[in-house]
Amino acid sequence: MNDPSSSDAMETQMKTAANEAADAVTCASEQVRKLGAQAAEVGEQVYRQAMDAGRYASRQVEEQPWTAVIATGLLALGIGILLGRGSVPRPRTARDYVDGYLPRNLRRG
Repeated sequence: MNDPSSSDAMETQMKTAANEAADAVTCASEQVRKLGAQAAEVGEQVYRQAMDAGRYASRQVEEQPWTAVIATGLLALGIGILLGRGSVPRPRTARDYVDGYLPRNLRRG
């Protein structure tokens, strides 16, 4: 059991496994660094595009203020209609009133 050659082999295997694990960690950290750089580049690109869109919108509002007022009003109206659709009760009909006041046995149909 206490054979020196088997302990050397085991130690070699442990060192090999440790080296492989270190290599895997190094590779993973490099990949994360690359992904981080790509994400930063995409973020800068989106930021630049948003700034350009903001400048364009600002210029359009300065050149055509009434068009901007009308467009904003229509947008607000559309959002109000969409948000208020479910909260408006259905109008009552004559049948609803009859159903509420007339006993069942006197109703037709």
